Amino acid sequence: MTPVVEMRNVSAGYGQIDVLHGIDLSLSQGTVLAVLGPNGAGKSTTVRALAGLVRPTNGQILLQGRDVTGASPDGLARAGLCVIPEGRGVFPRLTVDEHLRLVARDRAGTAVARERAYAHFPKLAQRRKQLAGTMSGGEQQMLALARAVAGDPAVVVIDELSMGLAPLIVEQLYEQVRSLAAAGISLILIEQFAHDVLGVADHAVVLQHGRIVRSGTPGEVAADLAEFYLARDR
Repeated sequence: MTPVVEMRNVSAGYGQIDVLHGIDLSLSQGTVLAVLGPNGAGKSTTVRALAGLVRPTNGQILLQGRDVTGASPDGLARAGLCVIPEGRGVFPRLTVDEHLRLVARDRAGTAVARERAYAHFPKLAQRRKQLAGTMSGGEQQMLALARAVAGDPAVVVIDELSMGLAPLIVEQLYEQVRSLAAAGISLILIEQFAHDVLGVADHAVVLQHGRIVRSGTPGEVAADLAEFYLARDR
């Protein structure tokens, strides 16, 4: 089966300095990939490369078998790659319904987007007229997920889903991640803190100094994780 998204030997960075060095990632339909690493490991640059915000200096990025290296962020979104940035990226003065309208081209598309989002997140249907800025951090993250799902993506990249949220809320959000994967959506979860995400991932990689230093099942990666984090400054 053709992977939904691939990074093949990707190097990328800023100006003359590469931050990523030969990154190889592959994600199948309906699976969850955890990308882990301490601060400065290259996680944010990986997100930016996938999102089309940083152009690779080497290698390829493929989406559903098609080479999209160097494609624009909006082109990637139309092709089925949705990125939820660190900080959620919701608009405080827009309602839940208005957020879903952003991903639709017309009234019919808006109806489909709402139906798709509320099927996965029925709690938001009860808050459809509420301003995002008046919602809790967990609810805003749920809204960001719902907006991503409303666009019928092939893959969703989430940067630091757990940031600033209580453990119980994080657990509930990861239950939603499991549900989305079961529905056939592929997800890449970029996280600094590994404990919760390894419980939902099918595969995990650890970044260190812009390189993948460990790859395997969550159990295999968890066994060596402390060593990689403690060695980050060596």
